[in-house]
Amino acid sequence: MKQKAQIKSRFKRLSNKYTMRFFEFTTPKPPTPEQSLINSLKQQKERASTALKTEKERQKQQKATKQIQQANQILANIGK
Repeated sequence: MKQKAQIKSRFKRLSNKYTMRFFEFTTPKPPTPEQSLINSLKQQKERASTALKTEKERQKQQKATKQIQQANQILANIGK
């Protein structure tokens, strides 16, 4: 009998410790129109930044390819 009481007591303490209360299940409020606008502008900024980095990298690669082609032409002309 004493063992059952101890088990119940232990279970009650654990269940109180790990159970969530009703107010902990609330869903987040939707953003206000102002917050939505700010979030949208931040996302646009990030996409523009990514696009800029990508374009700069593409132009660097194109320039390097052109320099390699010119160097190969010079070497081909020297070999003639």
